[in-house]
Amino acid sequence: CLVAEKIAADGTVDAETLRSELVTAHRLACLRRDVDTQSTVLNLLLRELLAADQVEQAHKLLSNSTFPDAASNNQLCRYLHYSGRIQALRLEYTSAFSNLSQCLRKSPTNTGLGFRI
Repeated sequence: CLVAEKIAADGTVDAETLRSELVTAHRLACLRRDVDTQSTVLNLLLRELLAADQVEQAHKLLSNSTFPDAASNNQLCRYLHYSGRIQALRLEYTSAFSNLSQCLRKSPTNTGLGFRI
């Protein structure tokens, strides 16, 4: 998990290498049933695909993967945010509104003011 976050934070790795490392990390996390790593890496993959304007690839990832039920609230909020953005870019406004509204309800009230604006 920390390796994936380190790779994503480092700006020197090209996008293809980063994505292949993240896909490998996600596959291993699924096989090991590591909920924290699985949810974190899935969010990192979605963020990377959105940053590269690959909305269709991100949508395929959303439809072919399942977010773990036991993930932390922070990771769930990130997942809802990214899935809402993807759905809005695909003009699926009803489901995008639902996900983004749920994300706002789950976001912290006292911290994360930039997120709420």
